[in-house]
Amino acid sequence: MKTVLIFLMAFFATPALAEGDPVEVWLGLGGCERARVPFRLTVMDDGKVRMSGQFAPQMMDGAIGPDAVSLAFSSWLSRRAPSRQPQFNLSGSADLEAGLLVGTMQGMKECETVVAMRVDLPPAAAQPGLLAKVAGVTNARGILTDADCEAYFGWLAEAGTPSDGPRSGPNINPALGDHARMQAVLGTDIYRWRAEHWVEVRKLAECRRLFSRSDNPRHAEVMAAAQGRGKLIPTPLDQDPDPAASSQWIYAFLMAHADDFTKLEDLLRLAVISPDAVLAGPGGSGPAPVAEPDETGQSWIGVLSCGRGDRFLNVTQTGAEVTLETGPGLFGGVEPALVSMSGRVGDGAFVLDPQEWIVKPSSILGAPEAIGLRGETSGGMAEIQGTIQGSADCTGFRALKQVPPPLTLNAEGLLFQSRIDLDGCVSLAEWLATGSEDRIGRIPFNPLILDDDSIVALFGKPLAHWDAPDVGRFRRMTSECRVALGASAQIAHQTLLTSIPDWTVAPLSTTREGGSSDGWYHYDLIRVMGADAERGRGLQLDEVRAMPAEFGSLAAIDQLVVATANAEGRLRYLRQSSVDAHLHDMTEARKALALRIAESELAALDAHPATLDGLLQAEQDAERSALQFEEHQAPEAAQAVASGFRSFAEARGLLLWNSYLPEFAARLEGLSGADYRHFGEIEQIRDIETTLMRFARPQSAAATRAAYDAHVDIMEATVETLVAASLPGLLAYLDALPLSEAGLAAANDLLATTFPRQTPSPARDALNAAVAAKQAAYNPAGYLRPDVIYGFTRETWDDVEFQGLENLAYIATLLKQLRDSCPMTIQIGDAAMSSYVLRGATDATERVLRGEVQSRSEAQRAVLLMANTLFNQPGCEVDFFGNQTSNCTSPEDHAAAVQLFMTSGPALSDMRRVLAQGCSAPEVAALGRGASRFVELRPYSATLPATPLPRLAAFLQQ
Repeated sequence: MKTVLIFLMAFFATPALAEGDPVEVWLGLGGCERARVPFRLTVMDDGKVRMSGQFAPQMMDGAIGPDAVSLAFSSWLSRRAPSRQPQFNLSGSADLEAGLLVGTMQGMKECETVVAMRVDLPPAAAQPGLLAKVAGVTNARGILTDADCEAYFGWLAEAGTPSDGPRSGPNINPALGDHARMQAVLGTDIYRWRAEHWVEVRKLAECRRLFSRSDNPRHAEVMAAAQGRGKLIPTPLDQDPDPAASSQWIYAFLMAHADDFTKLEDLLRLAVISPDAVLAGPGGSGPAPVAEPDETGQSWIGVLSCGRGDRFLNVTQTGAEVTLETGPGLFGGVEPALVSMSGRVGDGAFVLDPQEWIVKPSSILGAPEAIGLRGETSGGMAEIQGTIQGSADCTGFRALKQVPPPLTLNAEGLLFQSRIDLDGCVSLAEWLATGSEDRIGRIPFNPLILDDDSIVALFGKPLAHWDAPDVGRFRRMTSECRVALGASAQIAHQTLLTSIPDWTVAPLSTTREGGSSDGWYHYDLIRVMGADAERGRGLQLDEVRAMPAEFGSLAAIDQLVVATANAEGRLRYLRQSSVDAHLHDMTEARKALALRIAESELAALDAHPATLDGLLQAEQDAERSALQFEEHQAPEAAQAVASGFRSFAEARGLLLWNSYLPEFAARLEGLSGADYRHFGEIEQIRDIETTLMRFARPQSAAATRAAYDAHVDIMEATVETLVAASLPGLLAYLDALPLSEAGLAAANDLLATTFPRQTPSPARDALNAAVAAKQAAYNPAGYLRPDVIYGFTRETWDDVEFQGLENLAYIATLLKQLRDSCPMTIQIGDAAMSSYVLRGATDATERVLRGEVQSRSEAQRAVLLMANTLFNQPGCEVDFFGNQTSNCTSPEDHAAAVQLFMTSGPALSDMRRVLAQGCSAPEVAALGRGASRFVELRPYSATLPATPLPRLAAFLQQ
């Protein structure tokens, strides 16, 4: 019997295969986002590699080399062959120095990408432990001591708190992660756990029986503490490490290396996008993390031009399959749709017809349209544009081929980190705080979404390559960071938190799948069409700067500016900030072009002959150019032309002065002994002088100053001679001029024309005295309105100022004073007088309405009359607005108010002087006759006769 027991113990203690000692342990992770597959690779001292995880453990042929790994299934480690267990083959790249490998695992159902990292293998136990003590016996009763059991239970009870890590799977006691103490108690660790150990460890259950019967309270206490951490034979130590089915042993490593598996999670996300990026990350020595674009297909993104606004368009070709996706645009909304297409796609040919709905949009307007495309390609199909068939609303399309650049990744980006700490939250918040708002069409967006460099630096990969898990991580990060920054005691964190108005940054917080958000459609259009518009902006500026220096070019630029401002044409997809910058650049380019036109216009002035007529023609051309610039709203160019012409005219004018001054001298010399009848020669010379003075002043130039001063002296002496020779006739002419405004004007004009410089001389003094006497004789009584008083008495009708409310008030007051004080002097009836006043009032009202108010007093008189009309209407029923009123105004009171407001103070003053002479005075009689005659002339309907003036020539011939 004893022989049989020993045989059985030896059988169960013997592993199925001979085992060596491990020299390397690699922990790995594979599988899909929501179904990760952890595993362990153990390299034994004989070079063999064991693989275990949530599957039956197996032996692998091959090796992990310096830069590559190649492992293939060899055999099962279990005593019997498992059923329905996967067999794996692992191949990929390795970096032994960094302790990393990445590759694919054939045998997984999906998501074959895997990553693994080498972990530190602790030294083997220096002393045997309890497992060796109970080895070779069937029952540990009598072998284990109280000290042995207290050491065992103490190890189980006193392990620290496990690190944050995966919480799935069985409850694993953290004591298994305390390798040093496990070795001290059991004599081995989880890395070196062999098949015979799971048989021996179960013998330690003897400690429960031993302490359960002990009277020592310490024993009960330590055993209870151990039981509080789980089973007294902890999982998975009580299980075969090499079963024929899945094992729970991998959970011991998940607990012991929680941080490592967290890092593996980050690396696996990176490896799915770019395996090389794993070896190029922190600690790796591989090349820069770059993933080449997928060249198995091609796509075009653009817009459908529709009546209700542009729509999103994406044509994707993968092999022989072509799909057409439409969705909401930046200028119009529509439900997303996806259709498989048939037709031809190639250089020079783009003919696609709808075949089958993949995503069919719902429509309240009837069945959705399945459109066809007929396009023309150019530049290696870089751009396709054409017409649309099958749509009542959409007419054309334009799309640009997408050539994705190499995908640059950042292994340290937040998307590749399982958790975000406070420093990461600060980096995220600082990035969000740099954002702003821009707009294309009706859609606002944050320009941060276009900054791929900053997105890669912070998050790890460009936005165009984000998937649903990335969106989920972004949402989680922003949510956690808002809480973390809000809970921080640092003022800087609080300030940073409040500086971020929008944490969502569309479309970072929405997924592409299912068309649940318009944000990704908008993003693609902002990215693709916005970049195309930026290129178009540069081309347009180049075209504008190369336009010919013609006025028509300014009009062409204006059309382009209007199209950009109205979001029309190719530049309609410019960002609003770029629109503002582009309009500024176009304005500057337009100014530069206008100045080039101005230079051309000024250069053309040199073609005019160096004569006075040529200079006048150049002036007309310059004025025409300046006017054209003003019409084209180019004031800088207009000023440049004006300034350039002034310089041109000054130089040309001085040349003409040099030629004319000798000519003037000869002509003045020819007037020696002549009289005022030859004054026309002087006027001709002065006309030329006046014209030349507009362009150049000879007294200001050294080359002409002396000659011009001499000319002035000769001119004055010659005029003095001419006037002196004809002085009696000139004085007789002045005396014959009528005492009227026209006569005074003729006298003053003679004096000013003859002696414009007003230099004292005998002849000028004589003329000046005669003119002064004429002026004194015009208004000897000093009336305030001599034009009316003497205009009536002297019958100089054209002197009388009668238009306007103020003049009407003066004349009406004069007539009323004459009628009231000296009625016999008035030779017209009341009807004619009233008709005159009424016609004058109508004319004055029209002038007021046109804004032709001559003085403040006239404006005040108009306001008083209007107020009287509005608020003092005759009668007691309603006012001007139809409202009931309690103020009664009689017709007499209303007329009296009108009379008051139309009474002229200057007229009353002048009439007091006139009437003081008595009604029989000749001047009063003459005033009455003249006033009556003036009314009969009907000045508002006919032209008043002008006062005749004598001819000067008749007096010079005497």
